[in-house]
Amino acid sequence: MVDVQGRVVKVLASGMTQPGRYKATWNGSSDQGGAVPAGLYFVRYQFEGGKAQVQRLAFTRYRT
Repeated sequence: MVDVQGRVVKVLASGMTQPGRYKATWNGSSDQGGAVPAGLYFVRYQFEGGKAQVQRLAFTRYRT
């Protein structure tokens, strides 16, 4: 996952998996352990054969 400036914020998964449905959970922290600010992020999916897909993620903080 990267921020709008292209910096890697978090690696949610790596390596190749078998075809199917998968779920990734993110707790709002970066790979360095700190909380990331609310904002727009991008998740990149890399597929076998070099194809990729990018999805936008709007991350907000909810306080009770």
